[in-house]
Amino acid sequence: MENKPEVSVVITTYKRPGKLGRAIKSVLDQSLKDWELIIVDDNNADSPFRAETEAFMATYLGDSRIRYIKHEKNSGAPAARNTGIKEAVGTYIALLDDDDEFESTKLEKQLALFKSSDLKNLGVVYCKNRYLDETGSVIRYSVAKVRGDVFKYQMVRNVGITSTLMIKKAVIEHAGYFHNIVCAQEYELLLRIFALGYTADFVDEFLSNVYIHDGERITTGEKVIQGRLHIFQEKQEYFHLLTPREQKTVEHLHYLAMFREYILLKDYKQARSYWKKAVATKPQDPLNYIEGLSFVIPVPAVNSIKTCLHRIKNGVGK
Repeated sequence: MENKPEVSVVITTYKRPGKLGRAIKSVLDQSLKDWELIIVDDNNADSPFRAETEAFMATYLGDSRIRYIKHEKNSGAPAARNTGIKEAVGTYIALLDDDDEFESTKLEKQLALFKSSDLKNLGVVYCKNRYLDETGSVIRYSVAKVRGDVFKYQMVRNVGITSTLMIKKAVIEHAGYFHNIVCAQEYELLLRIFALGYTADFVDEFLSNVYIHDGERITTGEKVIQGRLHIFQEKQEYFHLLTPREQKTVEHLHYLAMFREYILLKDYKQARSYWKKAVATKPQDPLNYIEGLSFVIPVPAVNSIKTCLHRIKNGVGK
């Protein structure tokens, strides 16, 4: 590449060649033109999804800004993202899931903020995002609007999901790249980044769209439970940096997350155990009782209630 771009966009793809085009188009449509796009194909080499993805990508390979990298075997999203990041030549990394999209000014506005922000040790710039169904209707919005030292915020709630982030490549390298865990991968990376003292800034605009597909839900099961336990153990290593009240908040949200996983597994004994722990930790929190409705009504119905409350609290549609 003759001119080194400032921004490298990394898209990882697995079993979704039919949705990949939307993500690629959103990069091609960027107002900022100084970028490279690295697409990491994480399908097995002998799978039909690899053949479909190769055929689809053939139309884009005439563009010198686009690189297509193929794993020999499925290695998981963290490994695929790390492959793209290590191959990147840009100073800044923008991550995009293969079924999501950027708004046309995302890269331009995030790069501009990196250069104009008054924050020291700036490592991450994120933006607001919409969660959409396949018809394009808004389901909910992201809520984070924090800047500066956001470590304590990250201990409780994620600053930004994958497709909202722009991160300095050197910062990702310093933090040790993505770890091979089965859930909350960008959350865990950001936690390590902010624990190192890097700060975050945000563009107060909706610059990424995340699509929730029919029937889609976060992967559940024993592996995810082990992943959540791993992240909670990691958080406990930072408890000395928190007040006792802040520690209780972290514990409370962990217990509710574990409750939800066991409810989905229909392991009601374990679910009840974690729900009791959540209530004991923060008995006045109404979220305990909203989540507890899962004992008597289906989980999708509880999620609908939470979505409605989210819309009311955050003014979705305004």
